[in-house]
Amino acid sequence: MADSDEEMETEAPRFVAHVAVPSQKEVEEAILRRKKQELLEKYVSSELLMETEEASKQVHEMNS
Repeated sequence: MADSDEEMETEAPRFVAHVAVPSQKEVEEAILRRKKQELLEKYVSSELLMETEEASKQVHEMNS
C-alpha cells in the first residue's frame, strides 16, 4: 500500500478517452450559433424563422 500521495498517483490506473475533443474555436462557434438561434427565437416571428431556415438549407445545399 502507498504511504504518500505521490506514490498513490503513480499507482492509479490510467484511462484514455477515445473521443474527439472539440477545439476552442469549435466551442466558441457552437456557443455563437446557439446564442444567435436563441435571439432569433426571441425576436423573430415563427413564420419568418421558418422562411429563414428554408433559405439557409437551400444555400447550404447549393454550396455542397
